[in-house]
Amino acid sequence: MSCGFNVAQQIQSQKPASIDYSPLPPPSNNEPETELWLYSAIAGKVLVNGIRRGNRFYCQHQLSLGGSVFNIKTIDFLHDYPDLNAMDIYSSEQLRRLKTASVNLDKNRMAYVISLLAFERICEIKHLKEDLEQTKNILAVHREYLADQATLQKMMNFGLRYINDSCEKLLQGRSDLPFAKLNFYYSKFAAYNASVDVLYHNTQFLMFLYEVYDRIGIDDSKDFYSIVNAKNLDNAFYNPQGYMVFGSGNTTFYPLVSADVGAHEWGHRLNTAVCNQKYEKHSGGLNEAFSDMQGCSYEFYIYQKNKDNCEFRGREDWLIGEDLSRNYTTRKLRDMINPEQGLTPQPKTYGGKYWPDVNNLGVDHGGVHTSSGPANRLFYLICTRIHDNDYRKTALLFYKCYNSFHSTSNYIDLRDEILKREPKASSVLVEVGLTPDAVSDETLISNGKSSIPPRFPKQRYPQPRYPQPRYPQPRYPQPRFPQPRFPQPRFPQPRFPQPRFPQPIFPKHRTRE
Repeated sequence: MSCGFNVAQQIQSQKPASIDYSPLPPPSNNEPETELWLYSAIAGKVLVNGIRRGNRFYCQHQLSLGGSVFNIKTIDFLHDYPDLNAMDIYSSEQLRRLKTASVNLDKNRMAYVISLLAFERICEIKHLKEDLEQTKNILAVHREYLADQATLQKMMNFGLRYINDSCEKLLQGRSDLPFAKLNFYYSKFAAYNASVDVLYHNTQFLMFLYEVYDRIGIDDSKDFYSIVNAKNLDNAFYNPQGYMVFGSGNTTFYPLVSADVGAHEWGHRLNTAVCNQKYEKHSGGLNEAFSDMQGCSYEFYIYQKNKDNCEFRGREDWLIGEDLSRNYTTRKLRDMINPEQGLTPQPKTYGGKYWPDVNNLGVDHGGVHTSSGPANRLFYLICTRIHDNDYRKTALLFYKCYNSFHSTSNYIDLRDEILKREPKASSVLVEVGLTPDAVSDETLISNGKSSIPPRFPKQRYPQPRYPQPRYPQPRYPQPRFPQPRFPQPRFPQPRFPQPRFPQPIFPKHRTRE
């Protein structure tokens, strides 16, 4: 999967879509909010703030932070607006007037437990030991809930109404369900609670920026609107109009609402506010790397915040998208420890194996999803070797570096900024190929003419040069052999008699005496 920012680049020139029907009025911002523990699709049990009306919870929250108030709202296209297309452009006013996503509190737990039962069987089939152990521990908390026959009947009725399947075999603990059916159950019931994930992560990401970067919000906007469950979309992206789109998944992914993927997409909005890097060549690759850094750092932040929450799923790691992929052979999208091991291999050194042709803009804007690998690995190496696993210190270092960037800053600029702020990083810079003599392989424009310098010097590391002794070379006389002279045959030339014509005799001129 390439980042959804590609999609945003393609559709940002469109005009706002028209909504032909009158949208339902959203909950008023003046209504009192409630803090509740709810069950989410990917994260597990989380503490969220929103508006509660009876047995229904609306995923809308006003967050006060540093003297500012942020309006956080999710809109569920799959369940509330199936006729709307998430690939269209919507204005902030249109999104404000649309109905807020909501969940039934009883069905919230039912969908969560059914999805966990399906995921447990998936882990057994695919031999995912760590995930299986964690899932069994979480299900143990709901053992009494599942033992109630009335509850099981309600869950089967819910399945019939929601997906036209009672899930009876799954609820009875049958082990003969095919893998495709289990995948279907997990994806569909996770989608029911996806709006809870988005509400939670949008709120916590703003808290992350405030606590780690001392930053209030991302940009001047105070609206954080998100479209959840974009139908059959195997992607998530930040739309430059100012809102997020999270796909429901299709053939490749489950609902794309995990912590790292959401923070990655908000990272693109943060990059636009900080340095607005062009989405091409080196600057595009560094843009992608910056978003991966936000995704990974936010994941560390959120898991440390929930260290005492036994139902918080997943784990903190250096992987991107590992909780979403249906491909259980290579679940991760990207690997910051070894970029070559991701779903699509990336180079782990600048200019090394898998390095793309950054000047070929026709292929992924110059390979922006590939060239981000060395920067990702650099982030990991600095965090683990220099900052003693203090992800906050490393994230702040790169955040300050990007604050000094301009729209076309490249890897050489990153090397220089890192050395300026963290001189101890010289060794790890060399390890990722950013040596003191490394040069950019981007096309340079000079006097209207394009010239591509050598991609890298022949010797990447300076080699000692010792004077070579010069020995006189012996000079041997070259033998001269006489060239043979062969006599040339001499043939007599025929002589033909020349005709003799009588010469006229003219009288001599006599002068007068």
